[in-house]
Amino acid sequence: MKNTEKIKVKTYSGYKADERPLSLTIEGKEIQLVDVIPIGTIKDVTGLSREEFIAKAKDGRQFKLIHWEDDRWSVLWMKN
Repeated sequence: MKNTEKIKVKTYSGYKADERPLSLTIEGKEIQLVDVIPIGTIKDVTGLSREEFIAKAKDGRQFKLIHWEDDRWSVLWMKN
């Protein structure tokens, strides 16, 4: 998987919008997430904030997901 690959993410919105990811779609395939651990909110040197998550899929794969403040999502890595 390329780090720049475009993904779609379905999220749970509780007390705030896009509180945590529920599933992601890569190359038209939806992947259900069964365990999501928030890492935290990080602000880089340019002032752009992002929220990071470690997520485990139903099939056992693991992802590091990033939600950027401009509402983009990225996958940094994937582990089988």
